[in-house]
Amino acid sequence: MPDQIHPDAPNVVLYSKPGCGQCVATSKALVARGIPFVKRDVSSDANAAERVRNLGYQSLPVIVAGDMHWSGFQLDKIDQLKDALLNWTPSAPVEEADRG
Repeated sequence: MPDQIHPDAPNVVLYSKPGCGQCVATSKALVARGIPFVKRDVSSDANAAERVRNLGYQSLPVIVAGDMHWSGFQLDKIDQLKDALLNWTPSAPVEEADRG
């Protein structure tokens, strides 16, 4: 298995808000696994809030990477994301995860 994320792998976005415990836990889990991400604050970024709503979510955090996305603090999904990013090739896009 490669030891770093492919440079052309999808960007990871963490949609969160201040005071959200699951958002903090998710952020720490992403950092601990070496997954680079961009954090978007839905409380101050109307576009971020709209993106979360358009994906059908009503709770945070929401994690998006390509076609893969989910809501809530889910270590199993974070681990699946890391594996997908490490093994990513242009012919093997990230698949959408089950919402949970």
